Amino acid sequence: MFHLLRILFVLLLACVPAAHADYLDSLVTDLSKIDGSILTTSDGRVLINKGKTSGVHKGDLWTIFEPGEGITDPATGKSLGQLSTPIAHGRTVKVEQEFSEITYTCIQPNCRPKQGQLARRFDEIPVIFQDGTSEGTGLYELMRSRLPHLKWEAYTRTQGTFTPPAQTDRIFVHAAQDIVTVWSGGETIAFYKTSSLLPKAQPATPSAGAGPIPGIKGSSTQLTFESFRHVGSLDFLVDHVELAKLDASNNLYFIYLSKRTVSIQPAGKPERFSYSYDGFGEILGISVGTDGLIALNIYIPKEGFKSRMLRFNGDHIEVVAKNIGYMMSFFDLDGNGTKETLIGQNFDKEDLFGAAIHKLAVSGNDVVKKEAFSVPASWNINGAFIADINGNGAMDYGYYNVGKKLVVYERNRLIYESAEPLGGSIKTVQVEPTLPGISNPKTFVIWSQPAVVKTGETAVAAIAANENTFWNMVGGAPSKGTVGILYPTGGRLVLRKLNTAFDGPVQSVFTYKDELYVVVVSGDFFMGAGQTHILAITFKDLAKALGG
Repeated sequence: MFHLLRILFVLLLACVPAAHADYLDSLVTDLSKIDGSILTTSDGRVLINKGKTSGVHKGDLWTIFEPGEGITDPATGKSLGQLSTPIAHGRTVKVEQEFSEITYTCIQPNCRPKQGQLARRFDEIPVIFQDGTSEGTGLYELMRSRLPHLKWEAYTRTQGTFTPPAQTDRIFVHAAQDIVTVWSGGETIAFYKTSSLLPKAQPATPSAGAGPIPGIKGSSTQLTFESFRHVGSLDFLVDHVELAKLDASNNLYFIYLSKRTVSIQPAGKPERFSYSYDGFGEILGISVGTDGLIALNIYIPKEGFKSRMLRFNGDHIEVVAKNIGYMMSFFDLDGNGTKETLIGQNFDKEDLFGAAIHKLAVSGNDVVKKEAFSVPASWNINGAFIADINGNGAMDYGYYNVGKKLVVYERNRLIYESAEPLGGSIKTVQVEPTLPGISNPKTFVIWSQPAVVKTGETAVAAIAANENTFWNMVGGAPSKGTVGILYPTGGRLVLRKLNTAFDGPVQSVFTYKDELYVVVVSGDFFMGAGQTHILAITFKDLAKALGG
């Protein structure tokens, strides 16, 4: 039965127009539900605790709920939550980084939003779809299927120039020949180029020095970099790979995570040391530090992080500490090529990653909290990097926001935001809701940590730049991936991608000595079967390609 459903699903995806798949992710994100809480001020203004960092736009429409009677299972006596009652509709009139201001109209007589009440964006908001192409029915049906929380009222066809609507209590979607525009609350909140929001990979120029990559479909297409070499392959899928020296022996080791097992393999040797986690929860990933330390990040549904710290002692892997309430990652803060600083971010019941961020240290058989680590508001450690990318002497903090865009902050000032959403790895995590009346779990993408590369006096960040496609939206993996390089030029940061897309996502990027390593996975991600390929490029050739 599973195989039949999967075949039908693939056939359905094959019918989705390619142009739709390119921008549908962004459109769905911009019209997705967001749960917030009402904040009131002394002068009667009504605020919501969600702002730009949560993807809120001016014009977004909200439904405000009053908690209702509790619902109890008569068989077990267990409380199932509350049956909330909508009392008002709100319209966003001002957006700040972490909060927004709304005006509201009552649904229930004499309503008055109160502090702490649930406000849900785009819940049962009327939508009018206007097709100016006579070919937009496919998009209309796709949007209805991906955005069932909206109240789809009408499909109409229009001709000529479309006049923006005056109504402020609904959403209008207008499909032109090559542009889709979305109005909400009387404001234009987004528009999308239907040809593609994602730049297409250009054909690579064959080069004499680069041979095909064994085991990757389409590997006869040559890579831009002549010294891009095939390091090795594994006959299974991995979630993360790094290369490091772990002990005093000066041996070089590949450290990788596959399913629920951490493995360490000396470079060029068949022997392997492994540690398998048999407990309950989701393995979010690993991070490799100094002195043989490996952070194993574990998330337990409804409880939070119960991470572990491992250590490789030359002939075995031991557990140093358990039940660590942080997601942990090692960072290279001094730019010497060694990730010597351990940073942890605590658990938040609603957003997975909390606001408490500290430097951590291993002390005996424990991981202890040291001083608080100052980062920009909304920063999360999942797929983050810390480095002076723009070369002005101040640390830059990069991470992925809720809209799947790469953002970079210097202190609390936004200095870069990618023009398009990016696809994650092949791993996502379902976080069950903890607020009353909310039944849909949140899906969090697990991002690979960017690699910071030193090219002369300049630091650049290499990221896994996978396609953000419709296939990724429905719980699979990106079908293609490449590498993006974030670097300074002309007084600003620019993200450029390799002009060759692999037939599979880039799962990890990391550095060792004077090379950047790229890990590409390919195979059947539904079944968990496939291959992993490790490639490398020298910093010298990377700098040359960037004009350095």
